[in-house]
Parts: sequence; structure tokens; C-alpha cells
Amino acid sequence: MWVLILFGLVSLQPVWIAAQVAPLELGVDATFDMSLMNGTTSKLSIPGRGVRVGLFVSDWVSVENRISFVRLKAAGFDASTNLSLQVSGVIHSSPDRYQVRAYINPTIGLRSSFFGVATESQLELGCGIGVKIPMTN
Repeated sequence: MWVLILFGLVSLQPVWIAAQVAPLELGVDATFDMSLMNGTTSKLSIPGRGVRVGLFVSDWVSVENRISFVRLKAAGFDASTNLSLQVSGVIHSSPDRYQVRAYINPTIGLRSSFFGVATESQLELGCGIGVKIPMTN
């Protein structure tokens, strides 16, 4: 049954690609995370460890999905795995995608952590600001 579902999804791919008229944007980010719970901690990642895919719904607004996966295994210890899935609404300062422009992006997501047999999930809420620098059109 799973083979039939997978085959059906793969066979629809050309239809989805042809039906898509909105511009698509791929990217990676630098990130700065700060937590005020149990003492202040901060983390700077350049580049950020996630990949984002954005779909423009207008010249000013896009919707971005992000995914990140981190697995750490040290000798003699259980593996630690983190999976983060996020969706953001991105509001741009200019409608021209070929110029440098500022943006703001409110975000909601879910992070799941696995350590040995223990699992934990956490809701992520955030808002970011930044600058997009186009590499190519």
C-alpha cells in the first residue's frame, strides 16, 4: 500500500511543478538565539543549521518552511537527535526580489529531541529580522 501512495505522489510531481507560478526562494541563514529561562544563554550560528524554502504569495510577503536535523553521538554515550520544523510568514521592505532588502518574520515551529529512550517535544515561537542579499535571479 505504501508503494502505491509513494508512486501516486511521485506521479503528481510534474502537475505540481507546472501549476506553481509563484517564485520560489532557497536559502540558508545566520542565526542568533537567546534564552532567558534558567539564566541567559545565547548562541550564534553562521551559517544557521537549517535550510529554508520560501514561496512568494505576493511581491511583499512569502511563506517559508525550515527544517533542521542534528545528531550527536559520542563514544560511550547514547545518541542525541534534534529535529526542528518551522513555518514563517516573511514581510519584506521592498517588492524587488533582485535588490538587498530588509525583512521581518514571525515564526512558529515544533522541535523534537530524542536521547536514548527519552523523547521531548517543544513548541517554538519567535520573530526574526534580517537582510536578504540575492545571489542570482
